[in-house]
Amino acid sequence: LPEIEMVLKALCDEGYIVVVSESPSIRIATVNQNVIATHSLPAKEILPREIPPPVAQNSQQLNLAKNEMINEVNVLLGKDANLVIMKIQNAKTNDELFALLMGLKKIIGMYAGADKAEKFAIKFTHIATM
Repeated sequence: LPEIEMVLKALCDEGYIVVVSESPSIRIATVNQNVIATHSLPAKEILPREIPPPVAQNSQQLNLAKNEMINEVNVLLGKDANLVIMKIQNAKTNDELFALLMGLKKIIGMYAGADKAEKFAIKFTHIATM
């Protein structure tokens, strides 16, 4: 049951479903191409336990990596770093940040040169294994 709770929470967080009401049963609206269908789940199966927050893949480590990456991007891109910084800040998981890293390597290569882009990528490749 905790696995179901995590899946439901993740679906809510991503906007695929919306909790319509929580009592006496949880009604969930699924959002699918402008059509909303509702489903009922017995509240007693989900509500007694606190729904665990998403693991966020070691969120403290993720935040440290994001802050370090932002500092490095500021140095490498200067005044043109704002959009990149926003994208880094919006990354919610290590996978998202790692995928962003591949695009950043190209941008940094254009602005600061291939050698600095390669060093940047090597420095932050550990994100994939966090």
